[in-house]
Amino acid sequence: MKTKLNFNTQRLMLMFVLALLCGALIAYKLIFIQFISHQQYTSQAEKNRTQILYQTAPRGQILAKGGEVLASNQASFSLYYLPPFEMPQEKVLIEMSEAVSKNTFKPQKDILQIVKKSLKNGKAALLVDNLAPKNIFALAELQNFYPGLYLLEETKRYYPYGASAAQGLGESGTREKRAGKELAGELN
Repeated sequence: MKTKLNFNTQRLMLMFVLALLCGALIAYKLIFIQFISHQQYTSQAEKNRTQILYQTAPRGQILAKGGEVLASNQASFSLYYLPPFEMPQEKVLIEMSEAVSKNTFKPQKDILQIVKKSLKNGKAALLVDNLAPKNIFALAELQNFYPGLYLLEETKRYYPYGASAAQGLGESGTREKRAGKELAGELN
């Protein structure tokens, strides 16, 4: 017993044409992304990467025999600009550079130049370091109004007895290293 299958060739041809059109549309989009607008997507991906900000680690205290602090850490603040994904308007950049300049006493022209360079290369840029404590709160508020501003707390070495104590501590450290090497027979 044989059964005869009845195929509608028009339906089959229509499905084939639709599949072919979908394949052509996918191929067109792939070519468009890979070859025609690759530069746009490359720069967008480059800006989308993680920004690296180098931050110094806090160091330990150096104490004298009697417990006096010879060297310690002190908070220090720096203001960075991290370029946002979308290019801000020129008017916003000028307003931001004026506001930062007013609170840091760095010329507005210099700040604007650093920000534009940061936007061009897509990398974070240091605007001002070692900020005065009285300006930190005003700059922290500016972070809310201008995307891209980032206030970073760092630590810097503090010597209560001044630079002469720092020099003395550094010299004693090198003498101790030299004495250790002499004992080990490493120096001539």
